[in-house]
Amino acid sequence: MIRLWLVVALYLSIYGGMTWVTLSSLIRAFRIRDFGLISASFLWGVLMVLSPLFLRIWEGEGYSEIRHWLALISYVWMGFVFFAFCIFLFFSVLRFIFWILGINLSDFAGRFISCMVILIAFVCSLFAYRQALTIHPLHMEMETWKLPSEWPVLRIVHISDIHLGLLVREEQLLKIVEVIEEANPDLVVCTGDFVDGIMNGREKEVELFSRLTPPLGKYAVTGNHEVYAGLDQAISFIEACGFRMLRNQAVDVGPVILAGIDDPDMKMVEEILPFSERDILSALPFDRFRLFLKHRPVIMQETMHLYDMQLSGHVHGGQIWPFTLITRIVYPMHAGFHSLPGGGSLWVSSGSGTWGPPMRFLTSSEVAIIDIFRKKDKK
Repeated sequence: MIRLWLVVALYLSIYGGMTWVTLSSLIRAFRIRDFGLISASFLWGVLMVLSPLFLRIWEGEGYSEIRHWLALISYVWMGFVFFAFCIFLFFSVLRFIFWILGINLSDFAGRFISCMVILIAFVCSLFAYRQALTIHPLHMEMETWKLPSEWPVLRIVHISDIHLGLLVREEQLLKIVEVIEEANPDLVVCTGDFVDGIMNGREKEVELFSRLTPPLGKYAVTGNHEVYAGLDQAISFIEACGFRMLRNQAVDVGPVILAGIDDPDMKMVEEILPFSERDILSALPFDRFRLFLKHRPVIMQETMHLYDMQLSGHVHGGQIWPFTLITRIVYPMHAGFHSLPGGGSLWVSSGSGTWGPPMRFLTSSEVAIIDIFRKKDKK
């Protein structure tokens, strides 16, 4: 509970501050003097800052069009505020440099800059919103001697961080499913954050996922948002979509061995049984291709030699630049392919959906199509 209140306080202070800066700059830029308009502006800001909290509190009511539109408006506004704040920050640094150099900008110049910031933020928001609606198939190839002779090539589709909920709905999921169907994979895996809300009554999404029938099946692991959304209902929904959950276990699917572990935030809702990543992976046969599903792209030195490939997500590729710069600090192995010292590899998905603002800027929503060739059979 203490952690929850700390997160809420941090959210209110950061996002509230960014909103105040943006609205104050708007008022200065357009020389708004009317008390009623100023009051209405800041009332709007308070409503937008509190809306995500209200939406989370009302989560138990399930899905509704009203909550969808409130979420869309409030989170699009959040994205706009983020762009505006970052651009204002950039120009504030420039103004400070000018001040040091003894160059003072006129009041007109200051208001002109504010107007340009708002315009640029609006254009960036529009571009980022449209960018998030496009699903990009990313192709990757690798070789191994560990595939059996009857499997000269294995095609795996990796999805992650769809965040089905109030914002990501069947329209966006249809695009993801169509990309997967076009790829015609042998195996489909999801590395967490499948859902981001109460999924009762979401039969349309279940029907869409039921269209996917890869011969080796569909598998998933938990992410942190399965915990936040309500673990039991989240898992029930994922299983209704035809995915088998791998919870700290491994399974033989024919040409490969799949292993998957729960997200560390599972400790918030369940008593964690004593286990280690090493215990699960060390039991896997070395002569088989070992595919490891783990939500967060964290590499442990003592286990990196115990699998051939790790698939992860979580970071969304930063989702909205320049937030990417922060996620790269927290997770140095960012989106894309990484070779590991132990001979294995890591693929980090940028995510197939979005979290928070339904936007992407200088990142993309993706479906990874991974072709693994048996070495002597690749041309």
